[in-house]
Amino acid sequence: MINLNNDVSPETIVFSWLLYHPVKAVSISESKHVERLKNALETLNVKLAHDEWYEVYAASGQKILR
Repeated sequence: MINLNNDVSPETIVFSWLLYHPVKAVSISESKHVERLKNALETLNVKLAHDEWYEVYAASGQKILR
């Protein structure tokens, strides 16, 4: 299970997940809320392990990496 200690928000985990996606997806935040932008920037300090990345992927209902 992904450890969300260290005050990492679920939103930051999502941004991190996108950053490490094999297709090299780019997330764009159009938010004007400072807290949401901080969460997006915090992604640069988060490194998901391969099993953590796949855990998020599998939680979406996908069983095969496409």
